Amino acid sequence: MWFAPILTLALCATASTAVAQCAAGMQTFLTCTLDNGQKTLAVCFDDTEITYRYGAIDAAAELALSVGLRDADYTPWPGVSATIWESVTFHNQTFALEVFGAITRIYPEDENAEMLREISGGIIITSQGEALATLTCDPATTTFTYSDRLERAKRTSGQCWDHASHSWQTCP
Repeated sequence: MWFAPILTLALCATASTAVAQCAAGMQTFLTCTLDNGQKTLAVCFDDTEITYRYGAIDAAAELALSVGLRDADYTPWPGVSATIWESVTFHNQTFALEVFGAITRIYPEDENAEMLREISGGIIITSQGEALATLTCDPATTTFTYSDRLERAKRTSGQCWDHASHSWQTCP
């Protein structure tokens, strides 16, 4: 893709370990492959930090970022709609990488039939507010397990989500 060399060079981030699933002790926000299995993405968290790893399969990460949980730009699902979604945005220089995960609930017409779920995710890359690219996870590889784990971790750190301002505030 045209922007990959530019982003890799501009962000100047490298890692010494292979891109993989979440490390021991970390919980999964979103993992998947992209570009027909050529790249992999893993966004993971624990009680202190959220990490982003992107790169070729079985190779050192092309980009690895980490941010403290209190400083994480995390948007929780607002609790309405048939699609459950959340996002975490990582900032690096003038770039923003918004990683999103979603579970679309498909309600059948037959009330006795089981509800279907489509899981999706990806990355929206912007620079100074201008969209540069959207990378979509390969559907069969996407792991996004919605729960309130990340939101609870933010609350444990002393932050509460303010629905009116759509931002994290210090808990009262």
